[in-house]
Amino acid sequence: MQQNAIQARLRRTSPSGRLAWYKKTRALPENRRPASCLPVAKMVTRISDKDRRKKPGGAEERKSLPRENGRQGSAMFGTPETNSSVFLGAEKGHCRKRRDKAARHFSRQQENHARTPAAMTKNNSGRPGFDRRMSKNEINACPMRGWTGPVCLVRQPDELEAAVSRLAGQSLLGFDTETRPAYRKGESYSPSLLQLATAHEVFIFQFRELGLAKPLRDLLADPAIIKAGVGLDYDIRELNKMAPFKAAGFVDLADVAKKAAIKNHGLRGLAAVLLGFRISKGAQTSNWARQTLSPQQIHYAATDAWVGRRIYLALHQEAA
Repeated sequence: MQQNAIQARLRRTSPSGRLAWYKKTRALPENRRPASCLPVAKMVTRISDKDRRKKPGGAEERKSLPRENGRQGSAMFGTPETNSSVFLGAEKGHCRKRRDKAARHFSRQQENHARTPAAMTKNNSGRPGFDRRMSKNEINACPMRGWTGPVCLVRQPDELEAAVSRLAGQSLLGFDTETRPAYRKGESYSPSLLQLATAHEVFIFQFRELGLAKPLRDLLADPAIIKAGVGLDYDIRELNKMAPFKAAGFVDLADVAKKAAIKNHGLRGLAAVLLGFRISKGAQTSNWARQTLSPQQIHYAATDAWVGRRIYLALHQEAA
């Protein structure tokens, strides 16, 4: 009766709890050990033949582990040289899945490192963002910068033609959109702004009155004009919901950064890695659908488009 009760209780405990109980009972004098010690020990350490065939970490592999403080090693992950995962029989299937996921992640890291061209990393030793991801603290330590030039805010249809004609002769534009944030489940909004930046001016188009008019769709479909930004797939998809167009000339800076072996892929991180400054994200979750934008919103929106253009140029300079 006592043996059955102990076994039933141990089945409800975690694998580590079972193992701890077994070690504790083994340390007792023989005359004080519970009668269930031997059956429970078999339950704790049993590994099926099926698991031995399919999963690494059998008895032979456990025997090869180095001892630490006189005890057999039983860590979840093995030595860095082999990255082998070692499991006692008490560990369940979800632990094996975590082990396999970690092993696959390690293999992908090794493969990506092997595929990285030496030319991309030979001059970047110790440089944050290249040899390793630039941390949030390192980004915050960079000086703050933003767009300080002129901003053309386009609200009415009669202002649209003149703005688009000034953009049509450009070969490179910084691109971004802003959308009113949604805080309730199932709630979503269409983009409220479209920002396009030249070398000397930033244009902000408010969709509240304009919508995605045909002159703007033609501009976004022009393959001769490069539109550089981050997260473009989502932006293009949301703009197409407003009015369909065939996007052309778009360059996602995150994809270019990955090919250049840069570890930071967001707009703020790329600005810190490549340009040496950070940009503010304070107005990111403000209401972009307002009829009258605040000066902080205008500055934020203009900066995002401007810095996208700057990052594109810096990436090309880095690759040269």
